[in-house]
This record gives sequence, structure tokens and C-alpha cells, in this order.
Amino acid sequence: IMPAINVTSTSCSGTTDGTITLNISGGLEPYYVLWSTGDVGSTLNNLLPGTYYATIFDATNDSLKINVDVASPEPIEIQFNENANV
Repeated sequence: IMPAINVTSTSCSGTTDGTITLNISGGLEPYYVLWSTGDVGSTLNNLLPGTYYATIFDATNDSLKINVDVASPEPIEIQFNENANV
């Protein structure tokens, strides 16, 4: 079992728009993917940043465990100087 892993990071810190898609080859179809979130299927949507775990099974019950990281950009920090002349 060989998954090609496609990850879309979140667009902003704290958003839930990350995505993971697995394109699976090898083994014997059909494939069954069980995620640590309880979801089933080759795609997870609306994800927060973090690490997600999946177990992929093929038709012969061979399995592969993987972990996938969804990243997010660093938060923007703004500093104000109250004493600055404008």
C-alpha cells in the first residue's frame, strides 16, 4: 500500500480550512481509510492545524499506518508604540 499524500495547510492561524487527500496505490482495491478523527475515506476537510493519523486497509486486510501534519502560517504580530510622533 503506497499513499501519495496531498496536504493543504490552513489559510490563517486558527482557521479550519486544511485538507488532506490520499491517492492510494499498491495492494488490492478497494481501500478503506480510518482516521484518528473517526472519519472514513481518502479525504479529510475543514481541518485545524495539527497531526492526523490514518490506517489504510486494502481488500486483503493488509494495512499501513501513517501520520500527516497540517500546518498553518505564523500569526501576524503588530506592536504599537504609544509614544511615537505621527
